[in-house]
Amino acid sequence: MTRRARARSVVASALLLALCAACAAGGASPGAGSAPTVTVLSAPATAAALDGCVTADAFGPGVPIATLVVHGPSAALPVAVLGRGRRTVVMSNQSDRVLCAWLPLARRLTGEGYRVLLWDYAGAPPADELRAVVAAARAGGAGPVVLLGASKGAKTSIVAAAGTGPAVAGVVSLSAEETLLPDVAVAQYVPRLPCPLLLLTAADDAYGSAAAAQRFDAVARPGTARVLTLPGTAHGVDLLTGPTAAASLTAVDGFLRRTLGPA
Repeated sequence: MTRRARARSVVASALLLALCAACAAGGASPGAGSAPTVTVLSAPATAAALDGCVTADAFGPGVPIATLVVHGPSAALPVAVLGRGRRTVVMSNQSDRVLCAWLPLARRLTGEGYRVLLWDYAGAPPADELRAVVAAARAGGAGPVVLLGASKGAKTSIVAAAGTGPAVAGVVSLSAEETLLPDVAVAQYVPRLPCPLLLLTAADDAYGSAAAAQRFDAVARPGTARVLTLPGTAHGVDLLTGPTAAASLTAVDGFLRRTLGPA
């Protein structure tokens, strides 16, 4: 093992031990009032990481990576913890994408000093799974937390934030639609959000997110929601690339600075 690899392994091991110790102190089950158990899957320097793309080589030597599993409501949830900062962004996938779709944004945010968590659904109600991931992050020392999701992940983030305690600092929605399948009406959760909500959508989104964003804005508590409608048809993480990238990334960066503070 090279000196660089050893150093990175030491950093990662310290993070893993801190996460595990904190979770053990908080309780072994993910029930109400207790922290979920966190178990080490692999060390970052040698891991074949989540979805085959969240690897040390994808982020460079300055970004520690821990690959963990959170014992969620009904199954194990793979989680990648990227970066060192206490200010934390938890990213939730859209249904037709894997964790690889988040890599450009994750690189950007870890480079700015935020800690980023990426995770995969495991079949339970997704909002319950996301709450377990947030609880594990907090048990591991996370400070203020923003939930950022695309499409299914955006709806999951809104619903989860309405029932997460302590309250999350904010929610970023990339193309949330009205219904979290099979039958969860997302709009009923928006007035219960204890935090700011940023709604990004394309004007001609084919899945109805532009209309949904206006509905969510209308039912949100006064002054808590902001809608940014961009030209075109880009949906979910595609808002972060192509012609909509500059405006989307500027909005996300500004929202994180306002809700989490400078990294």
